[in-house]
Amino acid sequence: MLELLIGAAYAGPPEMIPMEALEIVGHPAPQFQLPLRDGGTFDLGAQKGKVVVMSFWASWCGPCRAELPAMTELAKTRTDVTWIAVNVDRQRADAEKFLKAVNVGLPIALDNDSSALGDYMVMSMPTSFVVAPDGTVAYKKIGYSAEKGFTELITAIDGAKAR
Repeated sequence: MLELLIGAAYAGPPEMIPMEALEIVGHPAPQFQLPLRDGGTFDLGAQKGKVVVMSFWASWCGPCRAELPAMTELAKTRTDVTWIAVNVDRQRADAEKFLKAVNVGLPIALDNDSSALGDYMVMSMPTSFVVAPDGTVAYKKIGYSAEKGFTELITAIDGAKAR
């Protein structure tokens, strides 16, 4: 037994996942179909040929309380883009309580089993993505700053449209 422990101690450091394996930008967007809060289904694959902005959020996320209303206002000026807010709460009631308190005018997709969350390797809320018309992920942003607003997001949208 002691030999096993000593051998394990000299096995070297554990292998880590290379950072580039976690990078989704520039790769095909993972496809998903999620139920919409108001009925129907959001099918990312059906959006091919369009720019799509997705924001992953949760009811417990403080910055989401500021980002989603601001994103709603931006969406009103960018009707050339498909917008979707992906809620990752396990219980729909948590999302509904949040939505009663926060003005969100975006379509809400429900990812209560975290399947899309996992496919997009989302580690923090909010996290936003831009998917280009060719179906590749063009941009990823973690967090939200009211001071910085959506300058980077708008640039990414325009860049994705130009592809």
